[in-house]
Amino acid sequence: MRTLAVAVTLTAALTLFPGTAGAATEPNPGSVIGDTFELKHVETVAGEILAGPATGVSIAIVKPSPTGSRTTTYYFGEYQPGKRVGPDTQFEIGSETKVFTGALLELAVRNGLVSLDDPVSTFIPAPHHAPTFPGARAMTLRDLATHRSGLPDIPPGYNPKDEYTVEKLWEGLDNETLPTAPGATWLYSDWGFGLLGTILAEIFVPGQPEPQFAQAVRENLTGPLGMSATQIEERTENLAIPYAEIDESTDYWFNTAAMAGGGGLISNANDMATWAATTMGIGDSPLSQTLPNTLFPIADGKANTDMQMGMAWQLFSSPYSFAYKDGATNGCTTATYLVPESNWAVTILNNGNDAASDTVTERMGRQLMDQLSPRTGLGLGSSYTS
Repeated sequence: MRTLAVAVTLTAALTLFPGTAGAATEPNPGSVIGDTFELKHVETVAGEILAGPATGVSIAIVKPSPTGSRTTTYYFGEYQPGKRVGPDTQFEIGSETKVFTGALLELAVRNGLVSLDDPVSTFIPAPHHAPTFPGARAMTLRDLATHRSGLPDIPPGYNPKDEYTVEKLWEGLDNETLPTAPGATWLYSDWGFGLLGTILAEIFVPGQPEPQFAQAVRENLTGPLGMSATQIEERTENLAIPYAEIDESTDYWFNTAAMAGGGGLISNANDMATWAATTMGIGDSPLSQTLPNTLFPIADGKANTDMQMGMAWQLFSSPYSFAYKDGATNGCTTATYLVPESNWAVTILNNGNDAASDTVTERMGRQLMDQLSPRTGLGLGSSYTS
């Protein structure tokens, strides 16, 4: 039988309230718990996630405070046998990598290196070319960043991912016939973001035989923000083992080559909280002036929904305004929700992914947002009060 363990840390020291943890969720030594209302909801969410294949969960909540913001970070379960999840535990974040790729695009636009409506073909070396659709306009960088390029989700010859070279990327484009016209419809595409990541890597770290996406992210985003745990995937000692079934581990994702911009990073809860806060404009970093631009709508989203697209972020206006991005690999699922009007965010990372896990993680993140975000008007818990 699995047992749950929760460690809670706050960026601002709070008083430990007695009786905040039930018998099933004993805090790890050194934990600091600041609010029983929030903890109750977080424990419920973690319990539901750990009922599936995941053995460990990290949950970070960013909330407003008189000094700007503070972050509560919860840790449950184990990331490797006998090793409890804690502040250093890393998870594969899969498609949440795309918001980092979107941020690189915003930096390139802000610095005058590209325009959103530059044709993709401008950045593909001859004799290769971007695919086209009969009678339609050319594919643009805006299309890649908003899933409206017409490219399918996965390119041919994608596996093994760590051997998908830039030459394979160009050859795949040469041989592709677009199923829809660029800009015409929303079609989720790892391929599009992998291509965008490779284009931006060449812009920020030019002249390399293979795209240096990891270096571009480190030098321009994670390094300046002190996000040392957010990196291109490697088998670090803190990386959670991925699980596809209960008690059945699976392969690591290792999307580390020319498609890395679509899903190649690993991270931890503290780093993802920093990223969420900076994206909402919180903090003194110059990036807190830049990253909020990735939340501006620049294209329509999926048909018959109220979704619009920022740069990788999915934007919604009902029942209140929020931004969303999730991630999934062979054996990890993640979800991040932002409520920028309230400077509130939640991110969930865990090491399980079966047929239901992606939906469960997404639903649990939305549940915490609805229950705890001050935008909902609940007026309860440390997610609301200062």
